[in-house]
Amino acid sequence: MNRVRMVSASRLTGERFEADTLLGRSINEWRRRYPIELSLYLENQVGLPTLYNKDIEQALSEGDDDLILAFLHDDVTLLDFFWPDRLAEWTRTFDIVGLAGNVRRTPFQPTWGHLRDAAGGIFPEEEANLCGAVGHGEVFPSSIGYYGKPGRECLLMDGLFLAARVEVFRRSGLRFDPRFPFHFYDLDFCRQAEVLGVRMGVAPIPALHCSGGSYQGDRWLKGYGDYLAKWGS
Repeated sequence: MNRVRMVSASRLTGERFEADTLLGRSINEWRRRYPIELSLYLENQVGLPTLYNKDIEQALSEGDDDLILAFLHDDVTLLDFFWPDRLAEWTRTFDIVGLAGNVRRTPFQPTWGHLRDAAGGIFPEEEANLCGAVGHGEVFPSSIGYYGKPGRECLLMDGLFLAARVEVFRRSGLRFDPRFPFHFYDLDFCRQAEVLGVRMGVAPIPALHCSGGSYQGDRWLKGYGDYLAKWGS
């Protein structure tokens, strides 16, 4: 059975994390069947890439290249009771596994699931280019965002859940960029993976996510500006 280490951060205390987050309420149930490890940063004020890179380096030092690192937000839970088995299978198909993504990338694209017009407006990408599905809300049944058939290779994926075996990071040198504390860290990660020849794809693992995403605001706009400054488009 493959080891899986979930890596997450929460602004909450330990007690509130267990009571108030989807991940906190789920982890003990999953551990009843699987030896899931949790690397959790509580009361966190640090950008996710810094924390994620710390766990990558720790895992590399341990020497288990088959260890699966699953980076996910604390407001996410997985709805497949056997998801560690599914993840073990799909991390043999793709180097990096996500739950929602886009098979293409266009110039000045502001999110994995949206495009930008000449006037700067943001509009949804065509479903034919999208993969995966994610439920939105606190409980299931919930509103489900159906994006497209999973199992396809992607160029961009949502950072709510990204997983890879340690061997991928050792072989490629891929890391998260700390200049993107939250917004655009996932798109940047995917673009780095593309440059390095690391294959990405969406697995058919159902998930529930409290947040629908935010595509405006000063922090998002700054992230977008930094992203374009790095990549050009």
